[in-house]
Amino acid sequence: NCGTPTITNNAPVSFPIGNTTVTWTSTDASSNTITCTQVVTVVDAEVPTISCPANITVNNDAGMCDAVVTYTAPVGTDNCTGATTAMTAGLGSGATFPVGTTTETYTVTDAANNTFSCSFTVTVVDAEAPTVTCPTNVASCDPLVNGIAPTTSDNCTGETVAYTLTGVTTGSGANDASGTTFNVGVTTVLYTVTDASNNQDTCSFTVTINPLPTVAIAAFNPDTVCLTDPAFVLPVGTPAAGTYSGNGVSGSNFDPNAAGAGTHYVVYTFTDTNSCTNMDSTAIVVQSCVGINEANGLSGVNVFPNPANNVINVNLGAITTAVNFTLTSIDGKVVYKANNVNDTKTAIDISNNAKGVYFLKVETNNQQQIFKVIKQ
Repeated sequence: NCGTPTITNNAPVSFPIGNTTVTWTSTDASSNTITCTQVVTVVDAEVPTISCPANITVNNDAGMCDAVVTYTAPVGTDNCTGATTAMTAGLGSGATFPVGTTTETYTVTDAANNTFSCSFTVTVVDAEAPTVTCPTNVASCDPLVNGIAPTTSDNCTGETVAYTLTGVTTGSGANDASGTTFNVGVTTVLYTVTDASNNQDTCSFTVTINPLPTVAIAAFNPDTVCLTDPAFVLPVGTPAAGTYSGNGVSGSNFDPNAAGAGTHYVVYTFTDTNSCTNMDSTAIVVQSCVGINEANGLSGVNVFPNPANNVINVNLGAITTAVNFTLTSIDGKVVYKANNVNDTKTAIDISNNAKGVYFLKVETNNQQQIFKVIKQ
């Protein structure tokens, strides 16, 4: 009713992000004025941007299980509020990365709490081969060889070891040739170590098995003597230059009185130039010779087969009286004994006995005879 007022305002053409207060003023013809205000809020809905580098692949540092990796770290940008600093939950440029693949993730956040992320991988390849060191060449007289495991090292991912043998097919396990029975002669052992990245190293050495010397000692003749008999020269042992041992043995002589009554075993031992040792033995009976028939053993007794594998057969021939059997190992241990046997034919089971030399004593009516038996 008083005329048309004039309305002015200070509203900008465009509003920045954030809150802007706008004031409106109305003036009438009489210069009366009235004002009002309003707030204009512009929300930052634009996501910032960030760009990661491409995936990175490097070899591990020499002698190490990792590598120092540097790259240009990404920086996020925001078109409204300017650049922001990107944050990473990973190791970051210049850090030491382990063998394998590590994911690096960078995240940028602007003032309006808008976020954006990018990721890339850093792969450190295990390019360093493991090492395997073989023992020195082995020479042995025993075909069963132990203590020939290799030594290995791998700084990164661990390793497995396998072996191969030239000319020998048996072994103790997948990783170690120890416990293998080698053939006489020279065998080459090849060890191969492989790590988790399939890097390999090899080494080899030889195992030489020297044969045992062939050793023999002749039988006593006679093989039964009296306690009062003088010392006499022991049977010949071959090869020469071996050594005798046993009860009543002194140098190369046997003294019945020093040995004492009973059955005694004389062992002849020889060591060759390869330090390989073998032995043979023979038995002698020392009797008191008081009231004893000094006949030169029993006649007609047959022991077969010899060598034997499982059974020793004893045929007493014309002997009709009861007999006693005693089977003794080379070290004097009684492994079988039977008394008052009346059968003219007897089978003695030796299947569970160890291979080697044994002595079978057959005795009856103050007479006896000792047979040397070989278990194969």
